[in-house]
Amino acid sequence: MNFQQTLGEVMLESDLKTTLVSEEGVTQPEKILTTSLIVNRDNLIVELDETWLELARKNDSESVLATEKILFQPLGKFIDDDNTRMYFEASLSLCRLKNQVLYRPYRCDSPTHKQFMELELAALEDGKVRMTHYLLKTEPFEKPVNFTVMKFNPHKGQAVKRCSLCNRIQPIGSDEWIEPETFFQDKPGVMTIHTVCPDCKNTTWHIRRPGAKG
Repeated sequence: MNFQQTLGEVMLESDLKTTLVSEEGVTQPEKILTTSLIVNRDNLIVELDETWLELARKNDSESVLATEKILFQPLGKFIDDDNTRMYFEASLSLCRLKNQVLYRPYRCDSPTHKQFMELELAALEDGKVRMTHYLLKTEPFEKPVNFTVMKFNPHKGQAVKRCSLCNRIQPIGSDEWIEPETFFQDKPGVMTIHTVCPDCKNTTWHIRRPGAKG
């Protein structure tokens, strides 16, 4: 299970779709809290907020997102690939080291909408970190983007790379990272592996100063 991909699919099928998306398909600029969780110093998930549980209930996702299947599990268990897992482990360590609130943008698209998100990391006592996801805005794809992916099997050929943070795609044999709607158009399914693209890997986390508005 890819944690952020699951979050994106759950969100757009929830009531957030009707409360955030206008008739033109673009949300208001006010950011909306979607969900948050807390990991301990060992990066085990020790707390889920009610928003996450409500989203799971509304989308019949409790079988996958049930509390007993997530609590006290390593965060890395819900991240598909090593590169993304190491990126978040390093980011959590940075948050603890700085003992500050850090944030950065990312994308968490559904098949029908681009979802512009913000991830906030807040250092707590005893090495815990709160990870909070905000929805900044949504924009509809001109045509639905086929995000149906096949599990990568190294014996069945090469796979395209998909960035876990900006959602861009690196086609096989290319050094360029392109928008998903450009790549996935009219493709019934493709072997995909998640990673973190060079641009996102080099993006600096912002520091949220005390008292500053989100």
